[in-house]
Parts: sequence; structure tokens; C-alpha cells
Amino acid sequence: YIQICAMAIIPAILYFLNTGIYVQLQAIKGGISFQGEKADVRELLLTAPVIAIPFALIVILLGLGFSVMYAAFWAIASIIGLSLIRKKTRPSFREVIEGFRQGACLGAQIGVVTASVGLIITTFTMSGLGVKLAGGIQTLSGGNFHITLIIVAAICVLLGMAGISIAAYLIVAMFAAPALIKAGVPMEQAHFFVLFPALFAFITPPVAFLAIIGAKLAGASYMKTAIETIKVAGIGLLLPFMFTY
Repeated sequence: YIQICAMAIIPAILYFLNTGIYVQLQAIKGGISFQGEKADVRELLLTAPVIAIPFALIVILLGLGFSVMYAAFWAIASIIGLSLIRKKTRPSFREVIEGFRQGACLGAQIGVVTASVGLIITTFTMSGLGVKLAGGIQTLSGGNFHITLIIVAAICVLLGMAGISIAAYLIVAMFAAPALIKAGVPMEQAHFFVLFPALFAFITPPVAFLAIIGAKLAGASYMKTAIETIKVAGIGLLLPFMFTY
């Protein structure tokens, strides 16, 4: 897990650097100046541990080799414990119960998605369909490596538009990643290549779920928001090609 995180650092820095520069340039272009606010340093110092300590705990536990589930459990336990120290951050009994309810609902949703994906993956593996589709991509591209990458990226984006990018990655990884590996891409890079387009399908028109939410919050045009989003975050669709080459 730590090795994967280490591999993701450079693409992540490039992505956030790109989006940050774009926002800065747009602010200059639009004549938007920074409106500073006086921060309550005491309140900041008292509140910061509630966020910083659980985050640090996740990093440390993962660094020590513990599982993601183990790290997440103790991070949540630390948030609850730290929030009880101050009256201002102390949740009521009703809020705690509501938190458990929301967590159970979210867990059920994830459970349904992963169970459905499990059925699809089993179908792919037991029927040999994954191998046939991987061969089909090779045939369609005519053995051209560049065309193979474009076809795989397009399939990932299309599946990601359904709104469940984790499921899209798991499904596409069954046949697209083997096609890339067969074309000579190392396993880690192949799976990263599949993951990025599936995740960024959230902002890709004509569906772009995140653009729908953003446009609604801003009271803006959906399609204009989606196009602007692609301008800002489009580097996320180019990064897989960069680290694959």
C-alpha cells in the first residue's frame, strides 16, 4: 500500500500544481483579489488536533504496515475521543447515533456495489471473457501501442460516467489492464492508467456528476461548468499517458 502511495505522489503533485496554477491565472484574468480574514489563532490551535491527529495516525499506522481497515478504525476512534474533550466539539447522543446511521447506510451502499462488481468479475474470470476482451483490444488497435492506450482510456471514461468510478476501475481492470500488460506496460503502471480515466469520468461531459453538483451550488450553466471543469482538471486525463510513456 505504501509503495502504491509513493508511486502516486508525483502524479498527484503534478495534478494539484496544474489546478492551482489554473485557478491563480483565472483569478488574475478576472481581476479577483484575495480578501483576507483575521483568523482566531487560539480557536485554530484548539481545533486543529481533531483533524491533524487522526490524519497523522492513518499515515503512521499505514507506514508501520497495518491494514487500511485497522488504520481507519483507530482514526475514527481518535476523532470521537478528541471531539469529546471540548464542549464546543462534543457531539450529542443524537448526533452520535445519526453518525452511526449514516455510516451504516454508506457501508450498505458500498456493500451492494462491491457485491455486484464481484458477480461481474466472477463472470469475466470463469468464462474467459476478460481474456477475449483483452485480445479484442489488441485486435482493434492493430497492435499499435498508442491506439491501445486511447481505446483503453475511452472505455474507462465511458464506464466511469455511470457514476461509480471504483466499480468502473474494477471492471475495466479485468480486461484492459491485461491488454496493457500484454503490450509491454508494467503491471503497476497499467493499473494506474486504468484508474485515472475511471476516476476523472466524474468530470467528463456529457454526464459529469461533479459538474452537475458544482453548477447547482453556483447557480451556473451545467454545460459551461462541465467544460470549465475539463479545462481545470483535464491534466488528470493526460497524466496516465505521461507516466506510461
